[in-house]
Amino acid sequence: MCGDMQLRRVLMQAAHCVLVPCAPDTDLRRWGLRHAGTGAGNARKCAVAAIVRRPAALMLAPWKSSEAHEPLLHTHPAGAHL
Repeated sequence: MCGDMQLRRVLMQAAHCVLVPCAPDTDLRRWGLRHAGTGAGNARKCAVAAIVRRPAALMLAPWKSSEAHEPLLHTHPAGAHL
């Protein structure tokens, strides 16, 4: 297997934490819940695996552009005019 086993284990635990009902609302959580669908069959397992791959891209993009991370990037504040 490729990569560090302990790092993969931590990423899997973090992905499970993203999908629990009491987790904070973020774009990653919303994406994972949409990906999991109803939770039937292996949908949740596939969503967890997809969430594990997602942080690499999420962490790399701000480093390249030197931008601050916005956990709810695709939402607008309540009083904002579009």
